[in-house]
Parts: sequence; structure tokens; C-alpha cells
Amino acid sequence: MRGVEQGREFHPEGDVFTHTMLALEHVDRTVLPKETLALGVLLHDVAKRECAAVRDGKITFYGHTERGAAIAREICRRLRRPGAVGERVGWLVEDHLRLINAPEMRLATLKRFLREEGIEELLELCRIDAAASNGNLFYYDFCRSRLAEIATEEMKPAPLLSGRDLIALGHRPGPAFKQILEAVEEAQLEGAIRTHEQAIVLVRERFPV
Repeated sequence: MRGVEQGREFHPEGDVFTHTMLALEHVDRTVLPKETLALGVLLHDVAKRECAAVRDGKITFYGHTERGAAIAREICRRLRRPGAVGERVGWLVEDHLRLINAPEMRLATLKRFLREEGIEELLELCRIDAAASNGNLFYYDFCRSRLAEIATEEMKPAPLLSGRDLIALGHRPGPAFKQILEAVEEAQLEGAIRTHEQAIVLVRERFPV
């Protein structure tokens, strides 16, 4: 990471090594951090050297999250960490910039994102990442406020329909079941439907037998 320069607009603190060392200092030391979060902070920009380029006079690191996830998983494997640790660390590295898209997400997409297992670790990684760079916590604060606003039952509501309901409506079991049930959940998460009866109407209109 040493000597890998970054754009001053987002990283006034210096190169990737300096940023990573600052990030580690921002880990809350009053509570022993989870191993996965600690490794996520250490490795979140591990692939920036490989992905560094200059385009139109600006330093870019396109693909560093995906490549970094693969490197992070390999490092965890070499360190003989459990498979679940490697997978979580890889996910943290790959998704640590995903919060930037949160304000533009459709409501259903946002709810699915915020209910993902490990979201608390991901948010903390993003807070640390921002605190160790330009200090912009807008996306972190946005996700935190949305988490506080959306009730648990709205984030992951009980299904309105089951496979048996689809059979009763005349559909044959098969791959289409997943598509139909996902469409019902999408409408439910968007707030377009709220009842079993409304879900049946949606299926009849959008997926006629």
C-alpha cells in the first residue's frame, strides 16, 4: 500500500498505506472488534495498487473492491482462518463502497440491502473508512437514519403468498415460482401491496395462467 497515491479530494490524508493506518486507529478500542471487521478495515483497499490508473487527469481505482475481495479471501485462507471469516471479510471488502448508491436505491432494494446479514459491520467499516479520509459521513448517516426509520416488520415482512397459494391459483411448481414470489415481495417492500388479497390480485394481473 505504500506509495499508492490517491485523489486529494477524497483522500487528503495521503497514500493508501497512510489511509489504512488511520483507519485502524479509528476502530473502537473500547470494545474488542470482531475479527472480521478488523480484517475488513485492514484489507478494504488492498487491491488499489493493482487497480490504480490515471484517467482524464484523475487517479482511479476501478474494480478494486471486487479484486480486493478475492485477495482478502486468499489472505484469510493463508492465515488459516475459518471459511466463514474469509467469506465475511471478502463481502466487507467488496461492498464497502455500496453505501454510496444507497440514496438512489429503490425502496425495495434499499430494504434488502439494509437487512443483509453483517450490515452493522459494513456500516461500521464505512464509518471508519470515511473518518480516515475526508470525513464525509453523509452516506453512513443516510443508512443509519433509514435503519432507524424503517420498522423491522417493514424491512423483512412476512410473506403474503406461498407456493401453495400459487398452486391454488393454477400455477405449476417450477422455476417460475421464485420469480412470482420475488415480484410479490418487491411490491410488498415498495409498499404497493399489504394484504394477501392484494398479492393475489397482483399475481393474477402480472402472471396469468
